[in-house]
Amino acid sequence: MPIWAIPEEIYKDFPRPLSVKKFEFDANGYPHWQDCGKHAWAEYYFSDSVAKGFGSLWTNRHGLRDLFVKYWMKVAETFKGDEFVIAYELINEPWAGDQYINPLVMVPGLSEVIDMQHAYDIISAKIR
Repeated sequence: MPIWAIPEEIYKDFPRPLSVKKFEFDANGYPHWQDCGKHAWAEYYFSDSVAKGFGSLWTNRHGLRDLFVKYWMKVAETFKGDEFVIAYELINEPWAGDQYINPLVMVPGLSEVIDMQHAYDIISAKIR
């Protein structure tokens, strides 16, 4: 999620629990790349910040899904009628959600039933 779209409480302790040291952030609010290089990118999915971010997206906590819907509505409006656009990929490599609040989202296939499909249905309906 873009840093502007999520409350600081979600990302302020990034990448906890992966590192005992909190990462330093640059002027744009992003962690310094030197810090980010301390872990493989896939490991960050297990950070509390990423879990909270995806959990907020799927459940609309902090209005995050609403912001995501507005984004996709603008994309769909911009490309409406474009003969070269055949589909949209709503999110690349989605995470199951907040495994720390609900560990069941980590059961294969269950996160789709719990939260993700509902969010996709809302987003798809709005861009149509």
